[in-house]
Amino acid sequence: MKLGSNLTGFQSEFYRTRDAEIWGSAYYVAGYYAIPMRSVLTHLQPAARYEWNGHDAVARERDLSVLTLGLNFLLDEHRSKLQINYLKDFLDRGDREAVRAQYQIEF
Repeated sequence: MKLGSNLTGFQSEFYRTRDAEIWGSAYYVAGYYAIPMRSVLTHLQPAARYEWNGHDAVARERDLSVLTLGLNFLLDEHRSKLQINYLKDFLDRGDREAVRAQYQIEF
């Protein structure tokens, strides 16, 4: 489900998977809001996403519960962007925090 546009909106998805004998369910919810800028940087876009990926009792070590907080720097609308994200895994398995950066270009 998607409400809004590529610049401002809300997205969510649910799905069920099977890998051999292991069943899983997953979903995410995400929201983002574009703030117009007056420069080469066309928009500043804060974003948040929560993702759950759970498996049956056979494969609980594969479960994920991740919150991502990000800031996107959009160039040329949404055709090119620099993303800076902080990720936090809520399942207690040691050091499960990360800061990531990526650059995307639409071809």
